[in-house]
Amino acid sequence: MKNISYWSLINMVFFLVASSVCASESNTLTKPFIGTVRILLDEQGQSTAFVVPVIPDETVQKQVTQQQVWKQPHMEHYFALLRTESDPNARRHLLFELGFATGEMAYKITEQLFTMFANEPDEQVRMAYIACFASLATQAGLPDSQILQIITAIQGRLTDDPSWNVKVQAAEMLVWFGDNHGETILQDVIAKNQPLDPVIWDSMPVTLQRMNTKTAQALLIHLGTQSPNDTVKLNALWGAYQLGITAQADVLRDIEGIARTSTDRQAKIRAVSTLNSLARENPLLQEQICTTIQEIYEHEQDSAVKQQLFMLEQQRKEGQYDCQ
Repeated sequence: MKNISYWSLINMVFFLVASSVCASESNTLTKPFIGTVRILLDEQGQSTAFVVPVIPDETVQKQVTQQQVWKQPHMEHYFALLRTESDPNARRHLLFELGFATGEMAYKITEQLFTMFANEPDEQVRMAYIACFASLATQAGLPDSQILQIITAIQGRLTDDPSWNVKVQAAEMLVWFGDNHGETILQDVIAKNQPLDPVIWDSMPVTLQRMNTKTAQALLIHLGTQSPNDTVKLNALWGAYQLGITAQADVLRDIEGIARTSTDRQAKIRAVSTLNSLARENPLLQEQICTTIQEIYEHEQDSAVKQQLFMLEQQRKEGQYDCQ
């Protein structure tokens, strides 16, 4: 579990922060469920099929810049330690720190990380490399040519890595850069029900939602109806609903079923929160969902779930929506 939590922390840096590289309006576009992206250019200055996420949020950029300024003087030391460190946990931590490198230092480090990545024996550390590369690609100010090299390095893991965890993480990360080729990896994983770290299974529906191809949509619907994991099922149901590929009544029924009967505490908490979101977005459903939430509260035995239900009821009373 320690490895899973640390992997999530590393990836959070990438998912919450995007490129601070200045982008003109002519080479940017908006991708659903990803946001604004910048088209990457090849060495001849021509547009490629790849993109890099851009989030023009001054607050986030300020926070990242602050971290970069604080950590920049230590980058050479972090990198020297990474080259000799035998403890995989320490290597993962060092890669997290190196993800804040910027400018010339980031360029130099990235070039050397490619070889180290290729020779890394530990699965969890290879996953940390992917997250580190993604952070560098989006926030270090690297030239497009090097960002394209990063994409190529991550693509290699789809076919060459022996770990399904690494393959799926590579597929999920590549979606942010405009590459859906990992779709076949996800299809294979779902068909064979490959054993994965729970956090990777949980995030798979969101990746399929971002891909939004016919195959991805079919896989999303499959997970929403067939997954034995209620958290995965819930995420798939919500993703399918947001894409508009499943009937609202079916989604409401299935999410309500998870909220009422799931034995997974976190899935139940997520389910009642999702019901609350549905009520806010759909005035015609508010009375029905209010009744459902009140019934669940009356019969729920788990104190954590009851606390979540109580908090949602307080939010509703504060004006989010009214029950008739």
